[in-house]
Amino acid sequence: MKKLLIATTAVAGLAMFATPAMAQGLSLDLGGFYRGYALNMDDDAPVVAGSRREFNLRHDSEVYFTGEVTLDNGLTVGVHNEIDLGHEGAANSIFNDTTDETYAYFSGNWGRVNMGREDGAQYLLQVAAPSGDSNVDGLRQYFGGFNSYAGDRLAGLTDFGVNAIAGGAGGALSGSVNGLGQDYANDMGRYTNKLTYFTPKFNGFQAGVSYAPEVTNGVQAINQNLHGQASDDDAGDFEDLWEVAARWDGEFEGVGLSFGAGWGQANLELTNGGNDTIGSDDRTQWNIAAAASWNQFSTGLVYKEDNHGITGAGAFDQEETWVFGLAWDNGPWHAGASYMNSDYEFQGATRDPEIERFTVGGGYEFGPGMSFRGAVAFGSLDNNVAAADNRDFTQVTLGTEVNF
Repeated sequence: MKKLLIATTAVAGLAMFATPAMAQGLSLDLGGFYRGYALNMDDDAPVVAGSRREFNLRHDSEVYFTGEVTLDNGLTVGVHNEIDLGHEGAANSIFNDTTDETYAYFSGNWGRVNMGREDGAQYLLQVAAPSGDSNVDGLRQYFGGFNSYAGDRLAGLTDFGVNAIAGGAGGALSGSVNGLGQDYANDMGRYTNKLTYFTPKFNGFQAGVSYAPEVTNGVQAINQNLHGQASDDDAGDFEDLWEVAARWDGEFEGVGLSFGAGWGQANLELTNGGNDTIGSDDRTQWNIAAAASWNQFSTGLVYKEDNHGITGAGAFDQEETWVFGLAWDNGPWHAGASYMNSDYEFQGATRDPEIERFTVGGGYEFGPGMSFRGAVAFGSLDNNVAAADNRDFTQVTLGTEVNF
């Protein structure tokens, strides 16, 4: 008992002396969000598709923590980690918690460096157009119910804009994926471990560059810690991802202005001459955008191109996407509308699909970081070659977002 008392006293004493030193370390900030939506999709399915549910409940939830400290020499050091909570699997019935972003950063009057699993310079500096609901028709889409169906010639598009090509035994465009992504984020190396440098912001101008040694299927990260080096010359894998981007934000005659552009490229590990079954070319994407705001009104225009790394073997040429948006914000109230057009150009004669979507929506912030949101999207997907594949859709979303 005496030894236990002495040990307890010693531990308490060490804790008291250690407390001031710990207080000089990184201070921890905890946060997160919950997004819950009711979604109804009326989709003109082809005859071969079978039935699909029209109404469903969706959610997206995350918790994150950031530790940061600014040293006496002016260097800011931080670590950021995000965990998705209750992530839905491919069958919408598998739930697990997954790590999203995890990286360290260092910043000072010389700029900033990110190291780890974080978006690259293209996405972090990308100028977005206003939207009806940023979770539905924003730069990165989090809620959408559009289906691509097995059996029609549009099934193989997979979810361009959200993930990379999902290849298979039938080639780069085989298979079907439910939930065709309809966004315009330039995030081809989204979950890849990378290094990113940002210049200081000078007179509203900032530039950035990112590098990743390996990218799997365009988006997946290779965990290279204690498990040896990742394999090389893998079919469908990309390497040496480079991204460069620049952005300017300023004001002229009372009008807020933003201009931005970004470019990225990743090389195939295994060329088509080496029987690569997924990609046939290096993947390249770029975007240019402009936005303006005046009083409660804002507008923006975005143009994006992406060859998805399958030029040639898949008879695919490129994706071209236009986005235009308008919005009105007055205190807690928001109203907006957007138009998106994505044209997928193929070298073959079996398909040349085009996606159009009009979205109107609004929201009300009923508390700090808390809002109700609603949007209606009208759209069409046209093959432009085989009329039997064409279809229209109407999507209605009602939801809430709570940030903490």
